[in-house]
Amino acid sequence: MLTGKSSTACVVHANNNIEVTEESTVENRSGLVKWVREKVYQSSERETWLGQVMDPLMQSEYDSEKMGILLEVSLKCVYEEKDARTTMSQVVEILQVHY
Repeated sequence: MLTGKSSTACVVHANNNIEVTEESTVENRSGLVKWVREKVYQSSERETWLGQVMDPLMQSEYDSEKMGILLEVSLKCVYEEKDARTTMSQVVEILQVHY
């Protein structure tokens, strides 16, 4: 990847394998991203939206501050417009500040 930004039709795994996804899979992921983004933007309080989007099976057994940061960074990585997405080097910079 020369731009550092992935397309909406593929997934790059940690082992650098690239998986081309079917359109329905991309649509399902887009629906989930849209739902999470709506929850985040509906409430200015991190605890409120984080509690709504986290898997209830986790039973709050996570650091809410760190999870909130990870979720915010994740949302920056999945903008529909490819050029608006955060690059991996920007992700690393953001996470280094908080961790």
